[in-house]
Amino acid sequence: VSAMILELMVQLKEEFDLTYLFITHDLATCKYICDRIAIMYLGQILEIGPLNEVFKHPVHPYTTSLLAAVPVPDPGLARTPQARVLAVGEPPAPGALPAGCRYHPRCAARDQVEGQRCQRDDPRLSAPEPRSAVEVACHLHERPPTPRLDEGHNAVGNDPGAADGVVAAARIVVDEQGMSDE
Repeated sequence: VSAMILELMVQLKEEFDLTYLFITHDLATCKYICDRIAIMYLGQILEIGPLNEVFKHPVHPYTTSLLAAVPVPDPGLARTPQARVLAVGEPPAPGALPAGCRYHPRCAARDQVEGQRCQRDDPRLSAPEPRSAVEVACHLHERPPTPRLDEGHNAVGNDPGAADGVVAAARIVVDEQGMSDE
């Protein structure tokens, strides 16, 4: 019965150009019906992007562990050692969420992040690489924010140390003689 319902959902999606918010724990079903996916842990999105990209190149350790837990129907298809990393321990009670990243108590990669940021700071959702279609909330893959420039080409923003980093900004002036860098 559920296969028939999913088939009907796919047919209606294609026929009427529908969008669904499909919530499930079944990653195989997601692969069948979804174009984009958001991986959540304890109510927080940890990774979001095009389904094929997230499945082929998972970035967040939780996404990697979820995909590693999916049974492989062909025993001849071995997983890479990186793809076998599973979460450790038990999830915390929803009423007793840990400080910092919600996944850090179970994350095998938390010790790779300097200064115990995982235990202390809540990671922000951002693209791990320029022009990436995937966004991830993980200190391990965090890129420094790009500071905005004011009219005088000075770094501005909420981060008081934003101007302390390496910021390359050039102002191009066009005059009668051509272009020159200022």
